Amino acid sequence: MKEGIPATIVTTVDFCFRPLSIFFRAYKFFKNCNNINIQVIVGHANRSKICDFLFLMMCKKKFKNIHIVSFDFKNVKNNNSILRNISSKEVKTKFIIFSDIDLYFDSDIIKYVIIDAERNKFSILPCLYLSKFGTKNFNKDKNRINIINKWLLWDIRNVLHLAIPSSFICLEKEIFDKIHGFDEKYEGHGYEDFDFMVRLLNYYNCIKFNNKSIIDKTYIAPLFAEGFRADLAAFCIKNIIKKKIVLHLYHKKNKKTYKSDRDKNRIIFLNKISSMITCEKVENVPVPILISLFYRLCDYYNVDSSSYGVLFFNKPKNL
Repeated sequence: MKEGIPATIVTTVDFCFRPLSIFFRAYKFFKNCNNINIQVIVGHANRSKICDFLFLMMCKKKFKNIHIVSFDFKNVKNNNSILRNISSKEVKTKFIIFSDIDLYFDSDIIKYVIIDAERNKFSILPCLYLSKFGTKNFNKDKNRINIINKWLLWDIRNVLHLAIPSSFICLEKEIFDKIHGFDEKYEGHGYEDFDFMVRLLNYYNCIKFNNKSIIDKTYIAPLFAEGFRADLAAFCIKNIIKKKIVLHLYHKKNKKTYKSDRDKNRIIFLNKISSMITCEKVENVPVPILISLFYRLCDYYNVDSSSYGVLFFNKPKNL
């Protein structure tokens, strides 16, 4: 463990899809973490392919701060929950930070989420998904704030969308164990992060579910979100205003199983949410809750709300 940073990053690597892309993303991710001087534990789905062998060799030779927890995945479907749970057992620091291998963050982000988690029990950051064009631009100077500021100034060529919340989460390792980690019933892509965040917030009695919570819709402008996405996003609106945003670097989706995985996981998740509804029926409100919260927080932090006008950009991509 590197001295001075009371947190360990946990990420996962599985070469079942886009192996070459994942390999080079992992290299850049580890290099970035090495520069930040933070320990990383990697849940590796070992399928005994050439990429797995080269990956293990690379980590052994190149990176001292990377600890690989390699698990036999030859006959196992892609499952980030299993990999995260296995690798999290090796964490010895007070805090654990979950990050996908395609995310970029800097030392400022790491310092912030640890302080935020110490003050507020956990920290969940928004994530700006970069386009192919935006990822190419970002790679020129690796300046996170620069590309966020361009987006806020309506340079939307660089960005696909903003995700609030995202899978970049910091919490105490002790609490992770108490809520029993990630639910391993979720296979493939989707909803395991929502499930984890719901149980984390529920543990601290930070969230109450009502009839609106089962609304499952995606939004171009996330401040218009309803349902469980709005319930969860409420805890990271402040981080948009503070520009504490991680970046997701572009990659192609796995179209073969993406939709079928999400559909199966969606049913599991919504069944869980339905069983957690405890509040009385809630009627429609004239202003979406995230918009009213956004304006209250701008006032609290003495920030000009008009400088975040891009958050209200709701134009469909096909127009």
